[in-house]
Amino acid sequence: MPVSTSPRAYDDCFELFEQALSAPKGIRKRAPSAGKAKNLVSRLHKARQIHRLEMTALPPDNPDYGISPYDKLVCSFREVDDSWWVYIEPRLLDGEVEELGGEVVELPKAAPPTPRRLSIKDIKRRKLGAAE
Repeated sequence: MPVSTSPRAYDDCFELFEQALSAPKGIRKRAPSAGKAKNLVSRLHKARQIHRLEMTALPPDNPDYGISPYDKLVCSFREVDDSWWVYIEPRLLDGEVEELGGEVVELPKAAPPTPRRLSIKDIKRRKLGAAE
């Protein structure tokens, strides 16, 4: 059965996305099984794709053209304490981030590779398909 391309078929997904956007750390939703969790994640991705496509109706010079506010959310599923959960969380970078200083570090320039001259034997070997 083909996947629906109607935004109305994904109202539940858009509702979950809106809840996740308003929650600083995101949300999670219980699923009855791993298969249902995987299906919901797939539907969330499709809903986001449909929304992004709808945003191409905006003028191309609009900063929201072709993007979705849901693009900043990560959808995943995992088992926790014998229950399957779908997580919708903001995309965050792990670890510390530091601003770079004004100094510029010059990397040493590598010497250009020395061209290798092929002998007649090498050319014959290549033509015969033998390894070098």
